[in-house]
Amino acid sequence: MTEAAEITDVAQSLARVRGEIAAACREAGRAPDSVTLIAVSKTFGVESIEPVIAAGQRVFGENRVPEAKGKWPALRERHPDIELHLIGSLQTNKVRDAVVLFDCIHSLDRASLASELRKEIGRAGRAPRLFVQINTGAEPQKGGVLPDAADAFLQACRTEYGLTVEGLMCIPPFEEAPAPHFALTAKIAARNGLKQLSMGMSADFSTAIAFGATHVRVGTAIFGDRPAPQPASRGAWTAGRVVSVVVGAVLGGASGAGVAAWAVTANNSSHSGVTAGPQTVTIRSFAYWDSPVPYGRDLAVLVRLVATGRLHPEIGRLAGWEDAATTLTDLYERRIRGNAVLTIP
Repeated sequence: MTEAAEITDVAQSLARVRGEIAAACREAGRAPDSVTLIAVSKTFGVESIEPVIAAGQRVFGENRVPEAKGKWPALRERHPDIELHLIGSLQTNKVRDAVVLFDCIHSLDRASLASELRKEIGRAGRAPRLFVQINTGAEPQKGGVLPDAADAFLQACRTEYGLTVEGLMCIPPFEEAPAPHFALTAKIAARNGLKQLSMGMSADFSTAIAFGATHVRVGTAIFGDRPAPQPASRGAWTAGRVVSVVVGAVLGGASGAGVAAWAVTANNSSHSGVTAGPQTVTIRSFAYWDSPVPYGRDLAVLVRLVATGRLHPEIGRLAGWEDAATTLTDLYERRIRGNAVLTIP
């Protein structure tokens, strides 16, 4: 596709999404400009983002601080009117970079993060707008404050940490209707005097607008399908090999001998059921991207997470990511909470 054709294609996709937002606003009796469209550019490179900018989009969202740091400073030099939102989980050791890079952070969800944000905002003299993430489905694998703890946490952000919170964000459980979760988030916001609601993605933003969303996070409807992970580099572990060796290690077979794993799919995800001797181990929707750290450390981290029950079986849905992939380093740093991967009768 030529550059002109790509810009035209993206412009059409963007216009279609904006048209759907406008229609949803009319249906809800709202002005179209009451909703901010966040174009979610996670996993897309500069060459894919530039046509979206050329089509007139100025608000973008990213999931990971390191990825955003690698591509947005140069883009913002060329396009200084860009507004950048962090919509993914924020690790405390990434707060310094996040405060400098992002205009808005949607995932404030714990006291340690509030404390670190206060410190870095004071140091940088720059205060991104803040949204508190609400875990409306009480999903253990997701970040977010539980609904019954939201009021107290919001009060603590204001009084103990001196943070100005503008709104709430939620990501409904994948398998449930989103409307009740949007309604609950809006209710919590209203009783705490918050006007901003970050709710709705490509598949459900029209419903979110009906419940008061002021920010919708749309990726694939604008950019198209996300790029598949690159093939494993020399020395890296694909999902199938990690599954086999981890299961072997956890069950006492250092070499993984006798462990049968299902095939790795073309996008480097492994939907795996593995068996070892008389014991059955189930791993559902396991997904793995090559990690930037040596595979030996990755493997040790994964074994530890599996053995201690902190690795959730549906990694790809962490934080509501539309793509089913993450890195082992992310899992380690986020100290994932969730059900144990191992199911041994």
